Order: sequence, then C-alpha cells, then structure tokens
Amino acid sequence: MLIQKKLENEYTLGDPKPGQTITLNLQLGDKYANTTPTVYTITDDKTKGLIEKFTIYPDGLAIFSRQTASRITEYTNGNFELADDGDFKLISFEK
Repeated sequence: MLIQKKLENEYTLGDPKPGQTITLNLQLGDKYANTTPTVYTITDDKTKGLIEKFTIYPDGLAIFSRQTASRITEYTNGNFELADDGDFKLISFEK
C-alpha cells in the first residue's frame, strides 16, 4: 500500500567553517523512545559525501534526510521548534 505524505517542513544546517562539523538533531521525545521506525536508505555513498534516507514511524511521522559534506537538510511532516540546547524538539505533526 502506498501512502502519500506531505513533507512540508524543512530544517537545514550548512556551510561549516573549514575543519568544523555540523550536526542537526531532531528530538522526537519520550513517545518515540521504544518505537522502531522503518528506514529506507536511498543513497549511502560516503565517498561522495551523500546520504539520503526516509525514516517512517508507525504513527505516520515521516522524515526525509539528505546529508552532504557541507549541508544537512531534513524534510518532514513534523513541526519542530528550536530549543535552548540547539536541538529541534517535535511539537506536533500532520498525519
């Protein structure tokens, strides 16, 4: 069965200074602590610095992740807000 999800929210970090790394943390909260998502890896070519994958949770939360050597972009149906610790915290999502 194919179910279409609209991944309308985009979160991006990029362009680190030379020698620095970047990390984008989407924190899902306790509700997802014991949940095992389905992960579909599209591209995992670390030699080119490109990683793309879909992560889909049983309740309908979906995240598409595209990572290159200089940028991380997450597309999701989840609504996240930036917390004081620099992580993005899930506040809701569209089923």
